[in-house]
Amino acid sequence: RYRQRVDEGKASYRNARAGVSDFYHDAVVVSANATGEPADWSKMIEEVVAEVNRVRKYGLTERELDLAKKELLAGAERAVRTEPTRDARGLISEMVSTVNDRVPILSASQKLELYTELLPTISLGEVNETFKEHFRPDTMAYVVQMPQKAGITVPAREDVLAASQAAWTREVTPIQDAERPTELLTSLPTPGKVVESTADKDLAITSAWLANGVRVHHRFMDYKKDTVMVSIALAGGGIEETASNTGITAVASLAVNEPATSRLNSTDIRNIMTGKNIDVGAGGGQAGGGRRGGRGGGPSQSEDSLTISVQGSPKDLETGLQLAHALLTDGKIEESAFKNWKLQTLQQLERMQTMPPFKAGEALADLLSGGDPRRKFPTADDVNRQSVADAQAWYKRLCREAPIEVAVVGDVKLEEVMPLIEKYIGSLPER
Repeated sequence: RYRQRVDEGKASYRNARAGVSDFYHDAVVVSANATGEPADWSKMIEEVVAEVNRVRKYGLTERELDLAKKELLAGAERAVRTEPTRDARGLISEMVSTVNDRVPILSASQKLELYTELLPTISLGEVNETFKEHFRPDTMAYVVQMPQKAGITVPAREDVLAASQAAWTREVTPIQDAERPTELLTSLPTPGKVVESTADKDLAITSAWLANGVRVHHRFMDYKKDTVMVSIALAGGGIEETASNTGITAVASLAVNEPATSRLNSTDIRNIMTGKNIDVGAGGGQAGGGRRGGRGGGPSQSEDSLTISVQGSPKDLETGLQLAHALLTDGKIEESAFKNWKLQTLQQLERMQTMPPFKAGEALADLLSGGDPRRKFPTADDVNRQSVADAQAWYKRLCREAPIEVAVVGDVKLEEVMPLIEKYIGSLPER
């Protein structure tokens, strides 16, 4: 619910969460918290409390409970398929965790058996009563943490308490659980065809051309069971930027990293993808280009392309490619995603200006590139000049015109994956 408010542009915070956890077997920690701008501290308290109070009064919905169960079960099912090739570090980490938690060490199949047995027995009423008992207003402490610097007024203790207590008195109404779309595409695209194919037997790589001009490579590898990676590289992006639009490709990647289309908002897509063991994201460009909306601090390592990656279980690969197709043909940058990217990037840049390693890297990049704007670190001016309209146009141009090269590596055979590539990539406009 917190995330949905952010996606819809209704939240004063950038992110928020609520949870219950064990504290070294001595206590149970119950918390709800949010992060945002210092000036909005009282609004954030009110909104965080409002959602807790709403669940206490009206409970969660059957749909929310079903989504949670679906996600848990899907993760447990995939763990069974990936367990044979888990790395030693992961196994040791889990052993340490289970010993510390004082619970039995279970195999993936034993965990799945446990989830399969217990999840159906958990009722909505039981969940709501548990939430209500944990999140009691009379057990709460209220904390506001913010930087102490010029231009920021740190609230007094009594002001924090007054705002918190007032938040509980605000009237809340039950959430309206409206019907939401269940399909990523309204209809499946007409597949393109492979027009040329060659195989390198020494490297076990098959390369092909699709009729629309897309280049495809495939290599089967089962080093990691039930794992596949599809890389869809759109040539261009950061390498095409100029001094006047440096960083625009990072903003354009928000259409993928915070996925939405003209038909589906980001909440719709998140709900549809719940329970699917596949992840779709993008990287490339500057101004912090990279996964999850470009939150890094320096020049990207792949400035010659905007790359969309589809990674996860081959079982859910078609769903991931459907989402990639939807975003390549109708991806949309939501205003709320842009606002959060801008605020977070500006704060990160301000913080990094105080770090000697960052200043050294900034000087080095400028020296080695001869002042090339495509290689420089972003500035606040670069971020502030960005706009949704410009980034949207940049993204659409790349999706419509850029040469595309696809690489498929993992536990999926050529005859299984090529029909999917033909359908969801081969159906794109001709390059």
